[in-house]
Amino acid sequence: MKKSIPHFENDAQAADFFGTHDTTELLSQTTKANLSFPKPTHKVVVELQENQWRKLLKIASSKKLSYTKILERFISKELTSR
Repeated sequence: MKKSIPHFENDAQAADFFGTHDTTELLSQTTKANLSFPKPTHKVVVELQENQWRKLLKIASSKKLSYTKILERFISKELTSR
């Protein structure tokens, strides 16, 4: 008799099932998963003068973005142009 993979309401049920059953007979019912992982990022500390900080906050506020997003865009634009 061919076994089939049951429907699970949540991940906990699936984990319990697969943790207590032999899945070798169920492999033909599975499909390949395409996974992608985000590229790593790096944090950088930048010291700004007070007037630069205020100007950055003003620009960010006017564009309704965080100052970190504005800095990312400034840096990306500069690096892309080189």
